[in-house]
Amino acid sequence: METSLIHADVFFFISAIGFIAVGVLLIAIMLFALLIVHDIREMVRKAREEEEEMLDDINKFRKQIKGSRDKVMSWLGSLFGLNLNASKKRRKK
Repeated sequence: METSLIHADVFFFISAIGFIAVGVLLIAIMLFALLIVHDIREMVRKAREEEEEMLDDINKFRKQIKGSRDKVMSWLGSLFGLNLNASKKRRKK
């Protein structure tokens, strides 16, 4: 009977060490996952900031293109004696 108690004690000791090891491993995995989520959140924040800057740059570029187009159209109009007004908007039917 005494040997079965010793075997039971050894089994519970080994299983307790196993549960502790699995618990530590799960905690490490959860911490790693939290670090990954934090990095992803930072990347999304930076992407949003860059998106706003890109939209501003695109709007500036469009304004420059429109200004250049107006200059070219007025130059062509004066060259050929035509009344080309690039800033007129098309009428919707």
